[in-house]
Amino acid sequence: MFTKAGDIKVKIIEAILADCKYDSDKNVGGFDVALKVQAEDGENGWWQSAVSVNIPDGAWNRDRETNDKLTQKSLAKIGFEGGADYSRIEELIGKETIATVKEREYEGKKYYDVKYLGSGGSAPQAIDKSEAILRYRRMMAGASSATATDTTTAKPAATAKAKNPFA
Repeated sequence: MFTKAGDIKVKIIEAILADCKYDSDKNVGGFDVALKVQAEDGENGWWQSAVSVNIPDGAWNRDRETNDKLTQKSLAKIGFEGGADYSRIEELIGKETIATVKEREYEGKKYYDVKYLGSGGSAPQAIDKSEAILRYRRMMAGASSATATDTTTAKPAATAKAKNPFA
């Protein structure tokens, strides 16, 4: 078991298909993908994700994707190339990734749960340089007519005449 929260480098040591953690997924014929991960110091824990047609509520699921699609995305993020072919889940054994471990308290006792794999909750979403340049140029083209201010200094924001680091 993990004894601390944080982003922890881990290796996947077991990969199984499991009974559902939640009855709402079990009731629609679903199952879970479960991965046991272990840190270099020997601490370990399980990450579980549902494979079902249920659509979880929450701002984080803006696209209203099913648990199945969300699980596929999570698995792809850590290198699984099987898509919905969960019979191949054991291919993940031995892969290294980052586990985001969160603390929770239940009946006065602290527990540390693996919430995300692949830096799920804290990693920035990369974009390529050409996309950044395009966004920057669009932003700066509109800046000459905009009235935005820099809230940290309360001075007017830079205009299109500012030096463009992407140019």
